[in-house]
Amino acid sequence: MKSGTAFNVVISKADVIVDKPLAKDYFEKFLLANELTGECHEDEAGSHYHIDGKPFHASRPYMGVNAAVKMFEFVGSCYNDEFSLNAVKLFKDPYGVGLKVAYDGAYMGPLTFNMGKANIEDGQVYFALDYRYPNECEGSDLLKRSADIIKEVLHIETELVDDSKWLLNDPNSELIQTCLKHYRAFSGDTYTPPLRIGGGTYARSFDNFAAFGPIFPTREYASWVGAEHEADEGFEIETMILACAIYANVLFDLACEQ
Repeated sequence: MKSGTAFNVVISKADVIVDKPLAKDYFEKFLLANELTGECHEDEAGSHYHIDGKPFHASRPYMGVNAAVKMFEFVGSCYNDEFSLNAVKLFKDPYGVGLKVAYDGAYMGPLTFNMGKANIEDGQVYFALDYRYPNECEGSDLLKRSADIIKEVLHIETELVDDSKWLLNDPNSELIQTCLKHYRAFSGDTYTPPLRIGGGTYARSFDNFAAFGPIFPTREYASWVGAEHEADEGFEIETMILACAIYANVLFDLACEQ
């Protein structure tokens, strides 16, 4: 099995070779029932299956369709494969329920979970798992709970690759209030409060920094523009120009004495 390109993206394509007879009719019904696209064929290597999912940013995995999870669902149900069925139980829920790490933070909202890579070859299994957790949680605790259940259910060892701490600003601070003042003045949006996101911002590397824009919460994407880590990701030139005007005014106010 081969699937996924990065931790922080919902898996968009999954391919697997099964050493058993091709189940074309069952596969086609599975695709139809799950509103998916894919293809299959058989050769001397075995039965080949391909499933297309929907990529999205790992901070909002519920907006995408994880092709690897769907592939595990198919293989598990079609071939009664225990490993695949257990993988679905652990990795399907975008809030970490299967791994017993679900948590809804008071300020930053719920923990989100994404399986960004799933590769199985020559008896070796590799999963890349991504957690976006609120300020009440500890990465070491999440790792331990996940590692224990993954070892118990899938018999796989787990290791921590990176633990980047969350960033939480005081909404009443000078920094946030200055950003908010100029956002409201230029956008005309006078009611949306400061929002938190699950993205891995570089602002966490500095003191007194914030992730700010450039997307406007009240402006809809054009139909031909993809959102974060979707196909055709981008935003309109008009949005970029407006964001630059806001940034310029915010930086001027913060950098200069009044």
